[in-house]
Amino acid sequence: APTVLPFPATSNVFYSQPLAVSGGTGPYVFTLTGGSLPAGLTLDSAGVLSGIPDAGAGYFTFTVTAVDANGDAAGKTYTIRLATSQLLLMPLGLPTATRGLRYRQAFATDGGSGPYTYSLERGKLPPGFSLGSSGVLGGVPSAVGRYGFTVRVTDANGAWESEAYGITVNAKKAAPRRAVVHRAAVKRKRR
Repeated sequence: APTVLPFPATSNVFYSQPLAVSGGTGPYVFTLTGGSLPAGLTLDSAGVLSGIPDAGAGYFTFTVTAVDANGDAAGKTYTIRLATSQLLLMPLGLPTATRGLRYRQAFATDGGSGPYTYSLERGKLPPGFSLGSSGVLGGVPSAVGRYGFTVRVTDANGAWESEAYGITVNAKKAAPRRAVVHRAAVKRKRR
């Protein structure tokens, strides 16, 4: 599987990401040997991927070959995500959920043109959850755990953005036990 670069690029925003190599003898010369970079990005011979991307949002997969001072070569395949600066998916994080209790969180989008459509791009929602096309995540979770997934929003013009989320489902806390007070029978003397 390709290595996904840790920082996505954003259309029309300067981007710079050095690629690293281990082993061999430096200096190294890097070349693009497969796939394609987003328009506006270039790879220099020192292994720095940089530029101002002006392509549409998406995932771009490419292969880079590094040649060391002895002429030994090694290649690696990468994927870079290009985001569009038009859409911002919110919230930035999700509150925790509790197993057996109803949960509801609405997503919102800033930028672009409504109406917006939301979908699960990849990953796994907690069992008992669903994501509606209107952007409402909800349900009654049935399993404790940590779940990771990516939500994609598409606007009326087809522009889209996706964001990775994680949610923790905790166990329901046991209800506190009530203290039982026993009243002692008190006999009163009659006068």
